[in-house]
Amino acid sequence: MNAVKEATKFYEGLQNHILNSPHLSPLREYLPVTPAQLRDYNFCRNLHGTTMLKSFGNSNLSNLMLRAIDEYIRNDLRIPSLAKRFDPKVLESVQTMHAKGHADLSPLSLQKVKEMRDYFSAQKVYGADNKTLISLEEASERLNIANYPVETILASPHLMSIAADPEILSIVENYLGTVPTISVVATWWSFAGKEAPKDAQLFHYDYDDYRFCKLFLYLTDVDMDSGPHCYVESTHTLEKIKQVREKCANESELAEFDKSYMHSLRKTDADILKYFGSPIYLTGKAGSQFLVDTRGIHKGLLPTKNNRLLCQITYGVSPLLQDKPTSIRLGTPESKNIPASINESPYNYVARMFVEPDPAVEQKNSEVIILDNVDHWDSKTVDHFIGTIFKNEDTKKAISLMLQTRDDKITSYNELLTALRNLFRDNIEWAARDPNHKLIEYLRELSNYEQLVNRSLTAYNPKLKPNPGAVFWPNPTNDPKNSLFETLPIAVRHPIVSKETPIGSAGSCFAFEISYYLQERGFNYVVTEEGQNADKGILIEGFDPAVPYEKFCANWGILFNTPSFRQLAEKAFGKRKLPKILVKKHTPDPAGNDFTFYVDPFRENVFFLSPKAYEDNYQEHLEATRKALLETKVFILTLGLNECWEFIKDGSVVSRNPHTTVAYSLLRHRTLTVEENVANIQAFIDIVREHNPDFKVIISVSPIPFLATGRADEQHVITANGHSKAILRVAAEELVKKNKGVFYFPSFEMVGHCIQNPWEADQRHVTRPAVQRVMQLFETMFMKN
Repeated sequence: MNAVKEATKFYEGLQNHILNSPHLSPLREYLPVTPAQLRDYNFCRNLHGTTMLKSFGNSNLSNLMLRAIDEYIRNDLRIPSLAKRFDPKVLESVQTMHAKGHADLSPLSLQKVKEMRDYFSAQKVYGADNKTLISLEEASERLNIANYPVETILASPHLMSIAADPEILSIVENYLGTVPTISVVATWWSFAGKEAPKDAQLFHYDYDDYRFCKLFLYLTDVDMDSGPHCYVESTHTLEKIKQVREKCANESELAEFDKSYMHSLRKTDADILKYFGSPIYLTGKAGSQFLVDTRGIHKGLLPTKNNRLLCQITYGVSPLLQDKPTSIRLGTPESKNIPASINESPYNYVARMFVEPDPAVEQKNSEVIILDNVDHWDSKTVDHFIGTIFKNEDTKKAISLMLQTRDDKITSYNELLTALRNLFRDNIEWAARDPNHKLIEYLRELSNYEQLVNRSLTAYNPKLKPNPGAVFWPNPTNDPKNSLFETLPIAVRHPIVSKETPIGSAGSCFAFEISYYLQERGFNYVVTEEGQNADKGILIEGFDPAVPYEKFCANWGILFNTPSFRQLAEKAFGKRKLPKILVKKHTPDPAGNDFTFYVDPFRENVFFLSPKAYEDNYQEHLEATRKALLETKVFILTLGLNECWEFIKDGSVVSRNPHTTVAYSLLRHRTLTVEENVANIQAFIDIVREHNPDFKVIISVSPIPFLATGRADEQHVITANGHSKAILRVAAEELVKKNKGVFYFPSFEMVGHCIQNPWEADQRHVTRPAVQRVMQLFETMFMKN
């Protein structure tokens, strides 16, 4: 049904607007939803119903939610305003609504009242079960109140015209603070002669939406004997309720007030009189109309002599519908009393919950642009292309008018370009005489557009690419030689490295695979600090005396996250001092004895036999780090994780994880965004280039997956890893775009797609043959010769 679809679409769009608006971030804790849940109407309805209840006594939440809804309606849905903001009559009504909670409106004509009353008098109403339809006579004998079905109400004469009356809507929009929508339509009889009031005939207040008000229309004369609407003025505001609470003399009276006002659905007349004083009674002749904010305390007085027929329209800011919303399609017999204007903006938005457009009118007013390679263009298509080529609105209008005065046939893209060129050619002399003529600007826009189209048309042309094989995914079924596992995923070579180039590397554990390879192959790998040195009390995890190569340029250890790179440069060049913290650890040695060592949380895999060894090495390591970054001309940077642990006190980030229970008490877990990762690596590059302007960077994303995730309450380690690699890959792309001398090395894609069986038995680390294949890619992509 249209109403359900429209409401669901509204909530989904609103949620996306909130997620994309940083200033609305406090709302996210109230609306924790998944994309799948957003497609469930009942879930959205219940979630927003709960949030709306929370906002009832929370003006900050209410105001922020209203701001979100208003921005979404105006900016995303682009619903035009209905409000007459400077009409004195409208403003007077709005001020009265704010002050008192109700405002009188101009009465309806007696003819319209008669037609509506005659219509409803001939219709059946719901019985006590609110399902079975019974006659009015039967209802008057058995019920206090009898409601009409929604479809009966919508088909009544004049009702939707009244609901969409421009003056009423102008008052409502000014009062609510955004373009309203009709969320409820209701019509009912209140029957006289009943013994006691029931339900809404007892004092209560409503909480139908984040902000709402209701239009009441009397279709019968209503005096004090006919059940007038009874309202306690100003109780629609929190200020009034606070004032009354503050008058309570002690905790006992306060508890009594709260029980009556906040915790009782229906309030007694005695309590209302005690706390708020006398209500007012809204009487009037048939046709009387008034707006009421029913957050204020109210009831319909029990009729004593005369029956009352009343129509009610609820204007809200969100589609908080009934359990089974009903809508009527225009153009059907049932919709004969609904005005055609309802099908036009903005009135179609106001009535969107209950009125579906006429398909015939939809087709007639269609704005669909048909793109056809054949010469079948119409004027809408031509105008659309002109709007694409030229950005300024005045320019578009000027070009369209000039083309209309010519005889050019325009039924295709090429004909349009020819017509525009001819138009500009014919106006060259005129433009030369008029210094204010925009011809040069028009020509520039046309030229830019043609270049853009030419780039688009050649986007998939292999013959025009540096590597023709970079366009289409390898498919051996078309060509057995075109195998994914024979492919090096290179689009453009960047020959910046020779065997003599001072080169360095840092990053995740894949980084020292690169380090080993470069040293083994005789590259000029910069080493400014030896690795393991037991004499100085320094140990390197995984140290193998049979391997004559260093894991790192200096003993900075594995850098799993981007803040560690930033901190590395900040420490080395005196931009920042990190806290000196060691984590004491114990492990049995080969003889079974306790072996104690110390871990610097900022230098993963580098261990110290004593705090003194750490202190003695501290300055020496900083100098070695600075020297390595100054000597290096090409630096391979491998991004590993977007999860990290940071010290609560100063925000500094450890290289990997806290290691011990006591360390966890000082740290908090973070998941870094694309923007944060970009900012961290950008800072690393900028700091180093202040001192080493020739510093070039090759960025890669480590193919090695997570060992563990700190997000398992919401993500499996495999999906968390996928998210991490995606974030880091996008960050790498942004850094390459922002910086000269920064290049992307697709080691992640190479291992993930272009190597068969790349994993060791642990299914995390890469085999040596796979590393060799990745570095073959490196040499092909970056070596000068």
